[in-house]
Amino acid sequence: MQKFGQTFITKVGQQMLTKVDGAKGEITYTKTVLYTQDIKGMSNDERFSLTELTGEQIATKPTVVDIQDTTVTINASFNNAQVTQDLTFNSIGWFAKTSVDDKEQLLATTPSEVEQTLVAGSNGAATSSIDIDLAFARSHDTTVVVKPPEEGLVSLSQMNTKIKEMKETLEAEFPEVIAKSKEEINQQINSLSALTDTVNSLNKTQINLDEYDSVGITKYTDCQLQSLGFKANPTTSMVSGWIFNIPLKKDAPTYQQIVYICADGSDSQVYMRNRAGIDNKQVENFEKISTDADLSKVQENAKNIHDGLKNDIAKISTISKPVQVSNDINPDTITQPGIYYSENGFNFGSKAPADYWQQGKSYLIVLLGNRPDRSFDYYQQFLFQATKNEYNVWYRAEYKYASDSYYTFDFQNLKDIYGSLRKISLNGSKPIEPDSSGIVNLNVPEPDLSGLETKTDAKTAHDTLTADIAKRILSINNKNPDSNGNFALSDIDHPDYDYGAAEPFDVDQAVETGIYRFMDSKVTSSIRKDALDGLYTTMGGTAMCGYLFVLNHDNFNREQIIFLNHGTEAQDTMIAIRSISGINNWRGKFRRLLDIDDYSNVQNQMTEIKQSMMKSWTGTLTQYQALTSYDPMTIYFIISDYEVVVK
Repeated sequence: MQKFGQTFITKVGQQMLTKVDGAKGEITYTKTVLYTQDIKGMSNDERFSLTELTGEQIATKPTVVDIQDTTVTINASFNNAQVTQDLTFNSIGWFAKTSVDDKEQLLATTPSEVEQTLVAGSNGAATSSIDIDLAFARSHDTTVVVKPPEEGLVSLSQMNTKIKEMKETLEAEFPEVIAKSKEEINQQINSLSALTDTVNSLNKTQINLDEYDSVGITKYTDCQLQSLGFKANPTTSMVSGWIFNIPLKKDAPTYQQIVYICADGSDSQVYMRNRAGIDNKQVENFEKISTDADLSKVQENAKNIHDGLKNDIAKISTISKPVQVSNDINPDTITQPGIYYSENGFNFGSKAPADYWQQGKSYLIVLLGNRPDRSFDYYQQFLFQATKNEYNVWYRAEYKYASDSYYTFDFQNLKDIYGSLRKISLNGSKPIEPDSSGIVNLNVPEPDLSGLETKTDAKTAHDTLTADIAKRILSINNKNPDSNGNFALSDIDHPDYDYGAAEPFDVDQAVETGIYRFMDSKVTSSIRKDALDGLYTTMGGTAMCGYLFVLNHDNFNREQIIFLNHGTEAQDTMIAIRSISGINNWRGKFRRLLDIDDYSNVQNQMTEIKQSMMKSWTGTLTQYQALTSYDPMTIYFIISDYEVVVK
């Protein structure tokens, strides 16, 4: 039985579907590939970020088998006609491309629940195949390109269509034969045992499901179930229910085993697996059939994780994102670690530190500590405030010894601790303390000039200096000094290249190492036309203002870093980078560095993704055909006598 997990659309796949939807374009499903890479243990975030899989075994072209208003169903059929040795695989990759960029990319991935094998063919003939259908959601604006299969290959969906045509032909040509066959089948169905007419019955005994091979329906009451195939530990002691041992075909040694465990209402459980007869003790693990209650628990756990993560992120405070508090907050009561900001100062009352401006913008950083010999926590507080021509940093400790009782020390200005002169010693003499005004009076004796240099010493020093001057630096990075011997090296205020207002500046031609400054210049990219798309502009979109840094790794690999100022329109800054070639016309596109707004957008997308995760449905073909509607966000697993078909 082919067992596959939930198919997951990748981040690149979502972008492809979004692009083709908005552009009213075409999407072509290009190939489906079997891989050895095992992805079933990956998290949703890891699978969402996949752009490729490893260990390619065999590829096939998918076939579009059904196109509806909101969904398109494609089929991938892997046969062993050209396979000369057995191939094992653990995952499937679905690839597509769009008319927007005509680039083949990984659209979705499907994990195999167990490692599976596509056996080798026989003399170029197909003796085995693996078929899987997958339904994708589509917009009304999306056109699906239908590619015919290669000549000589028949997919499972094509074979099913042909069987349906043959069935209709036979029913039209041989109605009496068909009617008689249906009557015989109905008689055999009516002769089957019902749950109330069970073939076997067991009471108050121990049942080893790995050895119990009685074909048909067995009713058990107050029994203990045993099996090595239970991956989890269900309630199997003193339970009641039914065991269904159904042969996969007449006289087959392998049959499907279904175990129904009755409990109190919602606790009832159903398990199923394939199992060989007692002569061949091949045992598979039981798979538990999920119920609505199981799915509800999964959804509830996912929501709790999401809400907890959201709350944890909201609690993180930084200098750029502090906890906003009002000016009526007393810092004595702030004991939670974090960074706090008050637009109009904190309410210290009479405890305000010296030189603190009560209405000034203030930051308070709270650190948590403790003492091993105390049962309560200690806190360290740092208070920051900057005013015109002045800055102050205060520090204090406090602790909370009751539910609403605090003990605080006085704030001390760190400048008082580290900025005052304490003692001074002259040439190793006895240290002298300053007076109350911080002044130290030193009595310096008349100097002894006998040790000063003589004329001979001066000449020697002059000659040495002349020799040193002869060794002076003549140039730095091909830059010569001015008449005073000073070098004008490049920096932000002294760029290598300077472009003024409305002056043209082509970034694709800026390949020389250095700093380029442009002030409301007309910036263009003559080679890579879209290199500047999405970057900040000024002067109503006609100019740019900022700096370009060109770094030279070697003649071929060079980097460009651009700093852009949005100007009076937004008062914001953007940083973007790209790679260029120094020997040909290859130019990359500038990629903007992320900021806090981008992380917020990612968080919102994660929320949407978690809320839009696909569901699954399991049942027989008859149950599937009886459904009145089909959810495009649900993968349908159809169980037949031979396999599980995914739609």
